[in-house]
Amino acid sequence: MRYTTAAMALALLALGAGGAAAQASCNQHGNSLPVSCSLATAAFTAKVPAIVSLATNGTEYTFADATLNDLDVLHYLADATHPTLTAKSNIEYDINASLAAFTFASPVHVGQPDPGKPVADFTISGGAGYTALSTTGASIYDGARGTATVAAPARINLAFATDPAGTYGGTITFTIVAK
Repeated sequence: MRYTTAAMALALLALGAGGAAAQASCNQHGNSLPVSCSLATAAFTAKVPAIVSLATNGTEYTFADATLNDLDVLHYLADATHPTLTAKSNIEYDINASLAAFTFASPVHVGQPDPGKPVADFTISGGAGYTALSTTGASIYDGARGTATVAAPARINLAFATDPAGTYGGTITFTIVAK
C-alpha cells in the first residue's frame, strides 16, 4: 500500500510538471493603458501538394466522309466535332495526347488489308498548331497554374497511295502532366 501511494504521488507530480511545461503564460502590468501581453506560440504548417485535374466535355471526334479534295488538295480530313478539355492545376503542366493504334475495317466488297496507318497521321491542335500523336503521348498544350479550357480539333493525314478505302478509328487518350 505504501508503494502504491508513493507511485501515485510520483505520477501526479509528473503529470503536473508535464502539464505546466506545455502551458504558456503572459503577465504584464502598468500604470497607463493599454496594457497588453502577447504570446508567439501558435505555429502551424499546411502542405499543399501539386494538384492537377483534366476533364472533357464528353464530345467525341467525328469526321465526315473524305472527298477528292481532302486527299488531292488538303491531304488531310478535318474533324466535324471534337472534345473540349478543362484543365485545373496549381502547378505548370502539359496536356499530352496519345493513340495506341489506328483500327481499320475494309468494306467487304473491296477486301483491302489493313494498311498499318501510322499513329503520327492523327494530329491535334491545342492552340499552337497541329501536333502529330505518338503511342506514348505528344504535348498538345502547355499550361500555367489556374483553370484553362482547351479546344482540341484534329486532322487525319491522308494520301491516295497509303490510305485505301475503309473505316479508320482509334481511341485518343489525354493526360495532364505536372512539370
